[in-house]
Amino acid sequence: MRLFARIALLAALGCATVAQTPLHAVGFAAMGDSLTAGDGYTTTWVPFLSRTRELNFGGEGDPFNAAVGGSSAMRLLRQGQHLRVRDWVAAGRVDYVFLMIGANDFVELAGRIAHGQLDGDALDQRIDRIVANIMRAADEVLSAKPNGMLIGEIPDLALTPYFEVQLSTELQRERVSHAIERANHRIRTLAHARGLPTLDMAALGRDFTDIPVFLGGRRVDFTTPDRTDSVPFFEDGVHPSAVGNGILANLMLTALGQAYGHGVPLISDREVLEIAGVADLYGVETFSPRLSLSRFVHLPN
Repeated sequence: MRLFARIALLAALGCATVAQTPLHAVGFAAMGDSLTAGDGYTTTWVPFLSRTRELNFGGEGDPFNAAVGGSSAMRLLRQGQHLRVRDWVAAGRVDYVFLMIGANDFVELAGRIAHGQLDGDALDQRIDRIVANIMRAADEVLSAKPNGMLIGEIPDLALTPYFEVQLSTELQRERVSHAIERANHRIRTLAHARGLPTLDMAALGRDFTDIPVFLGGRRVDFTTPDRTDSVPFFEDGVHPSAVGNGILANLMLTALGQAYGHGVPLISDREVLEIAGVADLYGVETFSPRLSLSRFVHLPN
């Protein structure tokens, strides 16, 4: 039985447990696109986890981060990300896997969906292909029997500053949001049938757009910062900034705790802001949803 197999079993049964082996002794791998790829604090959440909480993505440079910028679900398969991760798991070098892909599939379809040129059965067929490719990647890795895997659902692109400009009407944004929601429902259903938890990236975007979010006393702005005491969630209108990636890293840690019993302290407001090069205004934790990130983690029944 692989490391932490008992912990994963207990978590699946709904039993509370805490991992005894430090996470830096456990292997992690990631697959995906530019939301995951990269080697700097501002580029993805992976370096946050490896450098602030010693999650082992293969050592210096995080070589077990197989994600490639610009990947769609099909391109991920053609690149062989899933095969590399499968082999690392089979070799005993990786125990837990993160998979987050699909955003670029909808980047490529967003215009046609928004203008009603892709809908009905044709849209359903495209969604089915996207989801099938995601689950194909997951199944290949699962064949090597990792101790756990977290599946990221697709972010709601219509909520990003870039697409709020590109999609000029509420109807256009609703069409894209609804298509992504349909894809996420299928991803969640199929992932849960495999016993895998999912991360609700679309709900995180909706909730954090609708409610004030503060980090170290600074408001986290999901549009364009217009106050001197605010910090941006997005770096370029689509990709998270250092602050955004710090929040996503905490979501990953929350999911590891909820799904697999790993009790790792979340990254503090001060740590995130220091990495972002911004001063902490209050010196106390003010991240308002800090205790409720678990609502974005969906566990299989």
